[in-house]
Amino acid sequence: MESTSTELSFQIIQIQNDMIPDTSSLLNACLPICNPPPFYRLCLACHPSFQLAAIVNGTVVGTIACTMSLRSLLVIAIAVKAAYRRYGIGSALMRAILEEARKEHLKEVVLHVQQCNTEAIAFYKHCGFQEKELIPDYYKRLHCTAAYRMVYTI
Repeated sequence: MESTSTELSFQIIQIQNDMIPDTSSLLNACLPICNPPPFYRLCLACHPSFQLAAIVNGTVVGTIACTMSLRSLLVIAIAVKAAYRRYGIGSALMRAILEEARKEHLKEVVLHVQQCNTEAIAFYKHCGFQEKELIPDYYKRLHCTAAYRMVYTI
């Protein structure tokens, strides 16, 4: 899928095995919780259509990683390099995942976000997610431990 904002052209593509180091590095640089590349390889092996990257001039600038349960999709991580934010890349990644979830006839897409991450919460609400519950001590090793469970109902 190719997309163009007013100032930036990018592609949303399915992640391939050789892209795991780049996508893993991006996620680990942008997020407070780090997962090793083998974790993302497992996600790719199990649910390849739910592992996407945003590409600008051959470079990974955004990514989303998900896993699937019986009737729902869990967004494990989404990140866009700081220099490429506000161009619609994160929204395009999320739209692509939501469309894939519809194709799979899933009932909902779920994610967890730190209660203190107001920018991310606003982004998820803009994408159609709703806060369903506040989970104290969800992120046990982080300073801000509470997380919202947010749900997009399909």
